[in-house]
Amino acid sequence: MLERLFNRHLEDDEELYLLVHKHWILSIKQLSLPVLALIATWVVFYFAPIRIVAVITLGVDAAIMIWLFRNFLDCVLFYDECVLQ
Repeated sequence: MLERLFNRHLEDDEELYLLVHKHWILSIKQLSLPVLALIATWVVFYFAPIRIVAVITLGVDAAIMIWLFRNFLDCVLFYDECVLQ
């Protein structure tokens, strides 16, 4: 089915093995660091479940979520700027 969609772009002897859109790679690149930072804060809280660590984790997680949301919107709404970076 994919060969039919991309028939004009392929030579006669070429086969289509994998279809990867550039914005998928850019989105993964932009969103991986905030997600890993969020997971790291949860791991820290798991190993030190005391009240002050919970409060600090909550504050850091709020900042990380803002960072994640900003990167998500940059890649989705401003795709051309994401490509230029």
